[in-house]
Amino acid sequence: VYYDVEEPSQFKLGKSVVTNFIKTFLTEMENAGYFAGLYMSRSPLENYVSADIQKRYALWIAEYNSKCYYKGPGMMGMWQYTSKGKIKNASISDIFDFNYGYIDYPSLIISGGFNGYPKKEKVKGDLDNDGKVTSKDASIALDFAAKLNTPTADDISRGDMDGDGKITSKDAKEILKKAAKLK
Repeated sequence: VYYDVEEPSQFKLGKSVVTNFIKTFLTEMENAGYFAGLYMSRSPLENYVSADIQKRYALWIAEYNSKCYYKGPGMMGMWQYTSKGKIKNASISDIFDFNYGYIDYPSLIISGGFNGYPKKEKVKGDLDNDGKVTSKDASIALDFAAKLNTPTADDISRGDMDGDGKITSKDAKEILKKAAKLK
């Protein structure tokens, strides 16, 4: 469920009010068991939504350009790049919004137990949420340890094998041992 914020009258209320609207709606959706995100144009997102909300929720950003210039602290999971898309089919003459997706949301929704799916038990060391510990998970841990990617709190809860509150190369080694069934 994405909350669509694009009315200029909302933006006139200011950043803190817009942020509160968003936080209230998305929190209620999550409390009801839905995967929740925010849909907005880039400029209002950067100007009227707090950094903590941008980081906390899935972002679907509209910017009709050759690329999206979002520079905020969040991660853009989808980009709506045009509202004038045409489908190459003689029987369809309407125009459509076209989007790029960068995150496998169906897998996140299913593995997270959102939208009516049963919540799966988290497996220690399973960083790709496929229910098993493999060398791929160790590779993900190494990316976190090298600071190539930033782990979420959920990643840390599954990937911090030694309990020090972070994912390090030591954790990656333990994950690899588990994957090889050495531990």
